[in-house]
Amino acid sequence: MNPTTRASCLYFLLFHFILNNYSHAAPNLGPFKSDISIPALFVFGDSWVDSGNGKYLNNSDPSSAYGVDFKEGQQSRASNGKTMADFIAQTFGLPFLPPYLSLNKSESIQYGANYASSGCGILPETNKYVYVRCMDLDEQIKLFESSLKNLRTSSDLSKSLMFVNMGQNDLDLNQDLRKNDSLDAGKYVAESLSKRLQRLYDLGGRKFLVSNSLPLGCRPCSIKQQNPKTPCVEGLNKLASQYNSNLPQILKDLESTLSGSKFVLLDVYKVFEDVFAAPGSYEPLSSRSIGESYVPMHK
Repeated sequence: MNPTTRASCLYFLLFHFILNNYSHAAPNLGPFKSDISIPALFVFGDSWVDSGNGKYLNNSDPSSAYGVDFKEGQQSRASNGKTMADFIAQTFGLPFLPPYLSLNKSESIQYGANYASSGCGILPETNKYVYVRCMDLDEQIKLFESSLKNLRTSSDLSKSLMFVNMGQNDLDLNQDLRKNDSLDAGKYVAESLSKRLQRLYDLGGRKFLVSNSLPLGCRPCSIKQQNPKTPCVEGLNKLASQYNSNLPQILKDLESTLSGSKFVLLDVYKVFEDVFAAPGSYEPLSSRSIGESYVPMHK
């Protein structure tokens, strides 16, 4: 998917969030622009939204394809272009957030911060299946808590957007979950996320945008690795669907019990499902570029 098409898909999902959470939002919003403002954006997640924290954990940049279409200072993404977090920042008129680990301890987070870490998941135990150094969601939340002293006021935090994109590595890499037939892995990971979201609420977050999992079995890397007889690796897609099916009720329950909170689901599964169903409608990638740009992070 080319950058413009990917941004357009995300824009329509963000449109719902804007209109339902900010009463002064204009009815006609141009792509990637909003006449509303949020003080800051705080990003938690994995390689889909990491802006380069791995580099400050002494991980090497594993692919020459990363960043070829979008370079922003010393930031480093596991992507040739912008991430979902970048498009969200762009939509709300915020700067592209640098990786939090690149900041000085006393440096202001006036516009937010990116705590995302490529390779990790929600669960600390997923770390043992990853060969890069990374921060699970608990570690990211601890960093967030320690950085709040550099935020101007608590009211800024309650009006800010907390974007969480995580869980896919737990479903894909954590063999303990996948081999435990007595465990509903999707439900377990979703409930684990719920506990962390409540922790972010306790720290002052009130507006949450939470993405579900994409169809894991339809990624080029999954197909290349497992060579399924079906178009996609159905076992991985089933795991993603199980996780996704639990999120709407979990977010609804959180919103009903946590006073003043708003939780919105970002349905990236639907976006990617449409792309995989009609790839001819999007700019194709050559098989060579797919193979060169994919770098596995698991053991």
